[in-house]
Amino acid sequence: TEIDNAITYCTRNVETYAPTCPSGSIPSADYDAMYTNLSGKSRNRGLELSAQTFIPNLGNVNFGYTKVMGRAASGARIPNAPTHSANLSIQSSITQSLESTIQVSYSADSPNLGIKDYAVVNAAFSYALSDSTLAYLRIENIFDEKYTVIEDFNTAPRSIYFGVTQNF
Repeated sequence: TEIDNAITYCTRNVETYAPTCPSGSIPSADYDAMYTNLSGKSRNRGLELSAQTFIPNLGNVNFGYTKVMGRAASGARIPNAPTHSANLSIQSSITQSLESTIQVSYSADSPNLGIKDYAVVNAAFSYALSDSTLAYLRIENIFDEKYTVIEDFNTAPRSIYFGVTQNF
């Protein structure tokens, strides 16, 4: 895909305080981050794979993988676009009333110096209390992985959510 004047989000590198914008745009002294146009034609090439299947005694298994090789007209990598990202989820019916989902997300080779490779594991469980009432428990970032998606913006630590939904 070729894009004229693509818009990207640029920040300053957390270690050197140098801008990460491939277009040469520099966040002003008042801001550490900004949106900027990448002058010229940006080019994204890549590969997307996905698979979905049902495995008896396990459940629905979904897998997705993306490889992106994005370059600005200058030849620099486009910020905030990791080269590799993958997701795997397994959705199971444990009993007639109890369902679970386990999901793993992986991201690697970000062009931003402050962003490390990471894998995050999430889980969700739901229990049908009746035909119209559902109780749920969701745990995000089970292993309390310290990671960032965009430089200087932290993500949540392990988070636990519980609730009950009622359909009328």
